[in-house]
Amino acid sequence: MSLVHLPPSCVDFFMSRVEGVLTSGSLAESTQIELLKIEVGSYFDDKTYVMPTSSNGTGLMAVLRYCSSELARSDVLLQANTMSGLISICAHGNTSIAGYIDCDYALMPTLKSVQRAVIDHINNGGIPDRLVVVLSHLGGLLNPDLEDIQLFLENQGVVLVEDCAHSWGIEVPAISKSLASVYSLYSTKAVPAGEGGLVVTTNRDLGDWLNRYVIYDRVEREPDFEGMNIRISEVQALLARAAIQGTSEITEGRRIICDRYFEAISNKLGIKQSELTKSQLVLYDPDNSYNYNGYKFTLYTAAQLSSLSKLDKQYRSSCIYDYVIDQKNITAEKGFLNTLTQIESHICLPTWYNYPEEKVQAVIDAVVALL
Repeated sequence: MSLVHLPPSCVDFFMSRVEGVLTSGSLAESTQIELLKIEVGSYFDDKTYVMPTSSNGTGLMAVLRYCSSELARSDVLLQANTMSGLISICAHGNTSIAGYIDCDYALMPTLKSVQRAVIDHINNGGIPDRLVVVLSHLGGLLNPDLEDIQLFLENQGVVLVEDCAHSWGIEVPAISKSLASVYSLYSTKAVPAGEGGLVVTTNRDLGDWLNRYVIYDRVEREPDFEGMNIRISEVQALLARAAIQGTSEITEGRRIICDRYFEAISNKLGIKQSELTKSQLVLYDPDNSYNYNGYKFTLYTAAQLSSLSKLDKQYRSSCIYDYVIDQKNITAEKGFLNTLTQIESHICLPTWYNYPEEKVQAVIDAVVALL
């Protein structure tokens, strides 16, 4: 955690306002939360409802709870390579895991793998009107097939929920066909605010329902309504506002480090940068950085980069889930060879905002020495 820093402008923003919050007499359910909603909403042209939550996980749980209680959708398909906490999130959302979706390039499902999982579910007696797909964008990249997946699921009558824990700071498609996108502001995520999550949706019914769910003891009592206090405090909302103010600076700082890694690998291998992107050895395209926030710099350690599997841990950051979410049911024998291959053959290099120059150079030297 000692590597997590905010730009000085973010620190100044927070410090210049926090005393006012602490002396306001309103430490919860007040101005800072409302300002956070407005400021987050300004990032999205077509998404007008924003609900801050205590974490990405509680935000996802709330959306799944809405799906099960209000839409009668209690079956969920998860991608095979995502955080294991989604298993308990589904349970607390009163939903059941109906199956898993194989992952491929970029460590995320392709359109074909989503189609296969949904059609298999239907052929085995599943009902589209009861189904939710939770798609996780990983490593600071949007799923490359996102818009095609959205269109397919819409045509099938299946609801899509996007887990955007790694995705704050990425430009999103202008028109989203998802029920909700749920972001994370956790300390190690792309834009860190210590804790916190953000549910963003264009669905008025979901927006209104979330307003009741996360603060259920402040509205008219409804005997059949099960809410949960998963809101954030005014101080946490102010910290979230401060961190979000630094989005451009943080993501640009991360991308600069990524550019340096990319250039060094390209030069060492003697491969043009455009060809290196096409080779799918590196999950990075500097010409399309609008859909990438620099959260992870990911290399595949197969073929030409196999020697990088020996890279010392001090020159790495954590992998993008180097495990499957359910070891019992996600096996090669059950059709998940692609997922298993991807998670076992990638490494990530550190891209922390304000990462010291000498450490960046040390990573470059260690990587180049192994190529």
